[in-house]
This record gives sequence, structure tokens and C-alpha cells, in this order.
Amino acid sequence: MPPYVGPRGWLGVELAQRLGWDRVVGLLRTAYEEVAPAALRSRIESSGPIEPPTDDLHPEQIDPLAAALIERLRPFCLELPEVREARQFGNPAWQAGKKTFCTVSRYERRLEVHGWVGKEAQAMMTFDERYRVPAYTGHNGWIALSAEDAVLWEAVTALVLGSY
Repeated sequence: MPPYVGPRGWLGVELAQRLGWDRVVGLLRTAYEEVAPAALRSRIESSGPIEPPTDDLHPEQIDPLAAALIERLRPFCLELPEVREARQFGNPAWQAGKKTFCTVSRYERRLEVHGWVGKEAQAMMTFDERYRVPAYTGHNGWIALSAEDAVLWEAVTALVLGSY
């Protein structure tokens, strides 16, 4: 059950856990039937067996820019005391103890690094177009730094250390 939307009936599927593709298709079909108008539901055809992919995709094949950013960010975060890597909402995250201080994700197809800066600093940072207040976490003082174009590692380093 995904955070935020799970309590409203959403279901998350972790594809890396080797759930059968027929089951995934069944879940998608059920979800569609729950929201589609009756005229569209009546037009759904039965699908045959779904063959799973035969090759595992590596992160750099799916999103080369994100893979490069994560590979550079990972050792920097992990050398901080008592830090471990985790996953949040399907994205890489780094935690000190049980508290997350950095995540990497895509928003509207743009790669971002997220960190906690507090509400006062957050408001000032949004004057710089590289930063935006992220949905879901922004109200708690988090900021998102664009990493889509030229990544300014000084800004990434300052964000990560400040959040840590």
C-alpha cells in the first residue's frame, strides 16, 4: 500500500519482486474497470498470456542520467556517519538513523535531489529557479534541486550536508 494514496484504495506493485505478469495485468485491468465509464468497460477485450521480459534492465539502461547522479551521490552520502541507503516511494534515499535526509526522484520528467532545509530557508531558495517546493514533503520544509541540466555539485553538497 503506497503512502499517501494507499488509504484511498491504491495498490503499489514492486515489479522487481518477480510478481507474475498475468497478475500485474489482472491488477491493472481491475483498476481500470473501477474507474472507467461503462461504455469503455464493455469494450475491454480479454488479453492472452503475458510473457515477462527475459533480460533484467540495469538502472543506467532505464535512466542513464539518474544512474550517473546516484552513483556520484551514493558514496558521498554513505561516508557520513551512521548513514544507510534505503528506498522511499521507489526512489533511492539516504537515512541517518531512521530519518531520511536525501532522496533522488523525477518530477514531471525532471531529475531532482531532495533535502530538508526548513521552511525559512525553503522560502528563500525558491527565488532560484533551480529549486522548487516538492509536493507531499514541501510542507515539512523539504526542497527539490533540479539535477536535469548542468548539476552544480556545490549546490548538491550544500543541500545534502545541510539536510543531514
